[in-house]
Amino acid sequence: MTEPLPCIEASDIVASVPLGIVALDPLGSIGFANRAACDMLDWKLADLIGKNFHETAHCRRDDGTAYPFAICPHAAALTDRRPRTLDRETLWRRDGTAVICDVTASALVGGGLTITLRDASARLELARAQEEFVGMVSHELRTPLASLLGALTLIDVEGMGADQRESLIGIAQRNAKRLGRLVDDILDLERVRAGAVSLTRADMMAQSLSESATDAVAGTALAHRVSLVIDADES
Repeated sequence: MTEPLPCIEASDIVASVPLGIVALDPLGSIGFANRAACDMLDWKLADLIGKNFHETAHCRRDDGTAYPFAICPHAAALTDRRPRTLDRETLWRRDGTAVICDVTASALVGGGLTITLRDASARLELARAQEEFVGMVSHELRTPLASLLGALTLIDVEGMGADQRESLIGIAQRNAKRLGRLVDDILDLERVRAGAVSLTRADMMAQSLSESATDAVAGTALAHRVSLVIDADES
């Protein structure tokens, strides 16, 4: 005989979801908050109940200046009963520190609002990491590309000797290969993130690294008539 499923109360579900959920009465006072909301705002539930949500957690902008309730979207939602969503909104914890959340206000039957809070810190951190990665990749790709273009530009200069042309062709070829390796490295980073590749540390000689770095900009240096010299002791 199949055992009956245990009865699951809606309040248990609301209490356990990772989203912060706060219920406001028609005056904007807090009548309920789940565990996630209390954790985000750093309040104990017993101390949070009865407090005005705007005055407690939303009364200041991200620069610390006052945020009047009269112009707050939540005030409008209380009046016209239309939902409001605020992305990356600054809320304030009990200790005065800021927490960035995506906030949605929805009308409750009979008056008041349900406020849902999603911590946006991880999303913002990911966006910053992506921006840094794009900037790094752009820089790394530009260096061999500039050297490649510089070498190719000089090859057709009148009076260029055969040995010089051969040297420039070598620079162009090496930097073209370096561009290919950089693309492979970008793909490898994605594999590392997915856990498909493990990294291994290895010692490298400083002179070898110096020679690789010098070769990467050799074409650009020649185009600007700059001499590059490595002075290193392999030992």
